[in-house]
Amino acid sequence: MKQLFSILLTACVLQVTEAKIIISEIMYHPAVADTSIDDGLYEFLEFSNIGTTAIDVSGYLIDAGVVYLFPNGTTINPGRYVVIVRDSTAFKTRYPGVAILGQYVGGLANSGETINVVNKVGQLVTKVTYDDASPWPSLADGFGFSLVPIDESSTATQNNVDYWTTSAVINGSPGTKAQTANQAYEVYVNEVLSASLDGDIVELYNNSDQEVDISYWYLTDDRKTPKKFSFPNGTKIPAKGYFIVNEISFNLFGLGFSFSSKGDQTYIFAADANKNLTGYSHGFSYDAQLQDVSFGRVVNSVGKEYFVKQKSQTFGAINSGPAMGPFVIEKIMYNPTTGLDEFIVIKNISTTSKTLSTEELIDSNSFRMSGVDLKFPAGNVLVAANETIVLTSLLPSEFRTKYTLSATAKVYQYLNSAISNGGESLKIEAPIYRDTLVGGSFDNHYMIIDEVDFNDKTPWPSASANGQYIQRIDASGFGSEPTNWIATSAQLVVGLENETFNNNSTALYPTITASKVTISSLAVIKYIEVIDYQGKVVLKQTGEDTELNLSSLPFGNYMVKVITENTTSTTKIMKY
Repeated sequence: MKQLFSILLTACVLQVTEAKIIISEIMYHPAVADTSIDDGLYEFLEFSNIGTTAIDVSGYLIDAGVVYLFPNGTTINPGRYVVIVRDSTAFKTRYPGVAILGQYVGGLANSGETINVVNKVGQLVTKVTYDDASPWPSLADGFGFSLVPIDESSTATQNNVDYWTTSAVINGSPGTKAQTANQAYEVYVNEVLSASLDGDIVELYNNSDQEVDISYWYLTDDRKTPKKFSFPNGTKIPAKGYFIVNEISFNLFGLGFSFSSKGDQTYIFAADANKNLTGYSHGFSYDAQLQDVSFGRVVNSVGKEYFVKQKSQTFGAINSGPAMGPFVIEKIMYNPTTGLDEFIVIKNISTTSKTLSTEELIDSNSFRMSGVDLKFPAGNVLVAANETIVLTSLLPSEFRTKYTLSATAKVYQYLNSAISNGGESLKIEAPIYRDTLVGGSFDNHYMIIDEVDFNDKTPWPSASANGQYIQRIDASGFGSEPTNWIATSAQLVVGLENETFNNNSTALYPTITASKVTISSLAVIKYIEVIDYQGKVVLKQTGEDTELNLSSLPFGNYMVKVITENTTSTTKIMKY
């Protein structure tokens, strides 16, 4: 039966035709005091009808994660909950009086997996791919809390970590509406210094309008081990205020813990006066970092959190903001139409030449690009100020020929990988620390130079199989901010400054954001013309004036014709 429904799912267009049925609680890794008992016996799944009319769920099937066929005659009324379990006997000992609809086959993976629910004709009802790793709530992974929706009435997809939080009570609340832990506090890990000779620093921020008492709460460097350092009784954070804790507190005499400069985690966990966890937690994992450079919390325009390198330390005050460069991801063609190819353009936004290698290590110190598994070649590849380089799945020579790039354009091929059409996290990374392993081999620890965590959903600009790629508007702006990107079909630009182009590169054209651009040429220019898409000359000037003032032109595509003594070259530009 499971195979039959899989075939149906593949063969048909999936539609959410029963959107009022949701998974309202997932207990995938229950807690047990006696380690000799199989904790999985207390697993359960809860479903709810959040609509206004009763729904007949006869023949509904869970065909991934676990297997369960809803029996004939099963109806869920509005506002009601039904529970299915792994082991009915064990469940009844923990939750006496809670009605059980049935017992499923198999068990939910503690490490995360997909739960897929289809109706009796094979159409998708709902789907959740949960995980035990950040940013999924850690307290649902063996600490006694369940996964519950932040808002059961939300119309958002359930298959998104932002939909879920942890229950407010130990063991969850099967059969009833869950109280959620995340609604209780707005206390965040806001800034962390993990690499300093003077000791680590953690800053907490209270975003609420009320003072918050964090007495007995925990601070840890391992989300799997919450109870490390307990804040003393009387510890409070004022409304819209900060609280700073230094390593001398949580690592007194070296008997506690410290944060590693090679990459670590910083988490807080709410607890009561008996030091029992109460369900709220917040924190981040982060990669390696240079001495005295802090990480700080950043929230983009859609509410997604990131923890990134800051411009400067600002403990006790508003974060300084993400530090960008020297290299940034400027363009991404992630889902090209037929005839076009994937590519990523990286730009050196600094005012000096930079190498794609790090000074912290002597050899095997080349940068890498995660997401497409590319390590840049050894030999200190030098990238000039404002110069761009291309990463692609094609052979460099093939890509240069196809897109009319010069023989000196820096093009690098990534192998056996591709950019996800639905979006992913792309990172430029630099090795800054090294562990020497047994036998003389070594393991590098990487620092993130730039990250773009994009997708093909609104508000990210659409560039999926439509001949367009996405382009960063402000190269020094935050890479994972969707409003900092546009979709464009302008041809690839390599090795040219943003607002200056050379007429020898006839097949390349940039997207112009400035009112004025400058034409540069090795030959003496007689005059320059700007021609619109109808073939009309809309701007003409002599070569004595090589600065074009485009302020009077509307947004759109134009051809720039440059006439010298011996040649005529054209370059296409897009003004927006």
